[in-house]
Amino acid sequence: MTKITLLLRNPGTLVSGLARLPAQAETDARKAHRKLVREQRAEAVRKEFPEADRIIGALVEIDKPVNFAMAGEDDPKRFLKDNLPQLNRHVQCLHPVTASPKPNAKSAGLKPFEDSDIRCEEVQRAASSVKDLLRSLGHLPRLPAPLGVTGNFDLVTVHIAYSYALRAPVRAGP
Repeated sequence: MTKITLLLRNPGTLVSGLARLPAQAETDARKAHRKLVREQRAEAVRKEFPEADRIIGALVEIDKPVNFAMAGEDDPKRFLKDNLPQLNRHVQCLHPVTASPKPNAKSAGLKPFEDSDIRCEEVQRAASSVKDLLRSLGHLPRLPAPLGVTGNFDLVTVHIAYSYALRAPVRAGP
């Protein structure tokens, strides 16, 4: 059995949007400002979450990208996914629960979860995020044996990642 410890932290402004200059500002000024803001935030993150001696899962609740855009800020998700792993923390982001349940809804997902103020679909979404985080840290559920296999078996998976880098054609010969 694996022991899992849960620590709740309030990261405050560390997961807030990243300030950006207006679009009218010169490109070089915007780039310099963006770099400075990210360096300052990275330093604050390192101070609050020093490098861990083992990999730690971090489930981070952040707003939806549209909320940051409306506030004229950059979404911190990419920043967090780039910086927290350097501190030995694997990141899974989760949007906050904002929708109220509808007791008379036809869809089961819209109904309240066990007489709470939270929709069933929101609880399922949060549970999926926790499962994804645990899975990415190597805590896999016990898998059923494939049909016809009665003894031990090895499970091999392939992770396919997409690259958006420029692809050059491969040529044979000189």
